[in-house]
Amino acid sequence: MSAPAGALAPIVLVWYLVVSMSRRQQARAKKKQEPQSKLANGKTGTTASDRLRSLARTVNALPKIAKALLATGLSLLALYLTYMYAGADDLRTKVYQPLYSEVAGIEESLQANSTEKPVVNSSLQSVKRSGDFGRMPRELQNRIEEAYTRAESIGSDVPLVTEQIQRLVSARLTHLRTEEGDHTWHRNATKRLEEEQASRPGISPMVTFTFNHAGRSRGVDIRDPKNPKVSSPGGPTWVINDWIGYPDSITAIDSLFTENDFLYLDEVRDEWYYRLTREDLRRQGFDLRQFLEPLHAVLLENLHFQNLLKNEPQTLRLIKAAKEELADRVRTPKRIRDLIIDD
Repeated sequence: MSAPAGALAPIVLVWYLVVSMSRRQQARAKKKQEPQSKLANGKTGTTASDRLRSLARTVNALPKIAKALLATGLSLLALYLTYMYAGADDLRTKVYQPLYSEVAGIEESLQANSTEKPVVNSSLQSVKRSGDFGRMPRELQNRIEEAYTRAESIGSDVPLVTEQIQRLVSARLTHLRTEEGDHTWHRNATKRLEEEQASRPGISPMVTFTFNHAGRSRGVDIRDPKNPKVSSPGGPTWVINDWIGYPDSITAIDSLFTENDFLYLDEVRDEWYYRLTREDLRRQGFDLRQFLEPLHAVLLENLHFQNLLKNEPQTLRLIKAAKEELADRVRTPKRIRDLIIDD
């Protein structure tokens, strides 16, 4: 592994000192050689032999100075490289790489706001138990701990908000639709999808779907591998991030929520009281916004949802900054400044 550019600093310093001292020696020698008098007009002065002896002393002195400075510079360089590289790989693999991977996962968790992707801190706890956390600079320790603490607070809000949404949605949908009606619509939608597929010319062993939002894919019957058939409807899923982005998120969902799709209002559960159809909305004389508006109004009063709205953007910035700093530390685990500013 080659030394970093900073490792050349002691050698540059040595060279600067050698040149500076050489110039000072030359200046002093020149000053001593200036004639204080001239023999021609009766004034005394230095002779040519005096000047040669002075120059010889200067030349002989320079190597000793240079050697002393070079030895000092090399000692400083050795100390620098020893500090920078001794234990650096151990620090990288035991501390910075595990924390970087975990913080990157936390960033994804915060962006997802999903009970399926919780915030975890197992690497942080492991590094603390081993004592290796204390090998990090104190300032970095504080920033990492603050980012984790804020992320855990946001992460703990997600399941509580999810529960509130489940209760709000199920209470509203049990008044708008029935389990029997759900089964009837499911059979009719499946039949329409099968007819739509059968109307297409030719036979293909492929059934493809395109997603640009959370959702469930349509079921596919592959008992005949050469001619798979759509066997059940799917549809987009209205997730916590859609509640956070309300009402702008309605536009994205509207284009995905077709006549033969469910709109799922829970990211995992498929019970009839967690999903609805376009037919349900028409029967009640609603559009999608009119259905969601009262639910969103109640959700805004939830303290945990308020915390997501208010604090999650700042927490994401802290996590992103921590991830970038840990990535930098994976590349260069130790810094000279750590010795200067660490408590």
